[in-house]
Amino acid sequence: MKKTKVLAIVLCLVLVMSAFAACSNGSTGNNSSSGSSSDSTASNSSSTSSDAPEYYKVAYLGPLTGDSSQYGEIQKATMEMIIENTNEAGGINGVEIKCDYYDDKNTPTESTIVANKIIQDEEVIAVFGTFSSTCALAAGPIFQKAGIVFGAPSSSHADVTKIGDHVVRGTNMQEVQQSQFASWAYNTMGARKVGLIYLQNDTGVSVDELFTAAFEELGGEIVSSDAYVANQTKDFSPLVSKAISAGAELIHAFCTYADGASIVKQARTLDFNGPILMHGQTMTDEFIELVGDDYENCYFITSIDLTYPGEKFQAVCKEYLERTGKNFDSHALNMYDCFSKFLDSLEKCGPDPDAIAADMRNYDSYEGLIGNISCVDGNVEKPMVVVEIQDGAFVSSDKQIS
Repeated sequence: MKKTKVLAIVLCLVLVMSAFAACSNGSTGNNSSSGSSSDSTASNSSSTSSDAPEYYKVAYLGPLTGDSSQYGEIQKATMEMIIENTNEAGGINGVEIKCDYYDDKNTPTESTIVANKIIQDEEVIAVFGTFSSTCALAAGPIFQKAGIVFGAPSSSHADVTKIGDHVVRGTNMQEVQQSQFASWAYNTMGARKVGLIYLQNDTGVSVDELFTAAFEELGGEIVSSDAYVANQTKDFSPLVSKAISAGAELIHAFCTYADGASIVKQARTLDFNGPILMHGQTMTDEFIELVGDDYENCYFITSIDLTYPGEKFQAVCKEYLERTGKNFDSHALNMYDCFSKFLDSLEKCGPDPDAIAADMRNYDSYEGLIGNISCVDGNVEKPMVVVEIQDGAFVSSDKQIS
């Protein structure tokens, strides 16, 4: 036998023995870690006792600073509450949930920047946020391309779930909401002329278009329709006066809670005592404080009724109040339902973002905190109720959608 052939055989035997030794020692052949900052990644991807990871990682993206930070804090507090309770109960299939929180200041530019940062962490299997549809439309394509589940609990714009098959919303989309708003204004309240005031953003424009179409189809008339710029408009008197002069019997305002309180107070100063209809995002403790004694004839169509008698719902409301000092609201509810459904899907599907997304985007029935929820192509449909203020507190109104 030639020397070269003998040498080749010897080399092959050496390689085989080396590979065998590496497998016996549990090594992958690339385990010369220098103790870098990715220790958590290493500990999550391999376990000393089993194949189960030490944790499943998710992320939150939303406004933790800036003019909309109160909404981000609501969503963050809700996630923290669920995660702590889940981990204390043994996690999901015995694995704890870990979450990193990121601030986007409720600006689409920042949402894009931070989203690109989040996807660099290969451990993250799902992201929840942002607060606004505008920011969701900016960040969503980044998570979709990365194959990460994106739960948008507060995003109602129709285009959010059209981003892709990894995106799911946590609230009724505006087409559903505005149909019910129009029905309530026309059928329940008997209004035939409505004045619209709305935020100049993607969702606000959608509200204007969809409510107008639904109300006019019923036979009503939009007598005024005006947008305003967030954090710039303080005097709403010209917009309210325009609606009054045009004969509005009801004002429909899509706005923040602070702007909503200003619209109501200025409308009352101008002797408009008719009903003012607002969205769930306006329904906060801060609104009650700001609006003062001018709360009468203010209505909110929302997914939450704080007087709902369900035992689990009341227990969650109590815990949230103890943790934050604030009442549970629609943003907390939508985050609670959206993130809880994710955990349900994670338990069934394991940490597979594709399978989780498929399970979250289409289902016939899931028991939310307030009634049954269904979902088609990422668009949830959940019960909506009419709420008003009585004696300084939000209560279910006797003027429900008909």
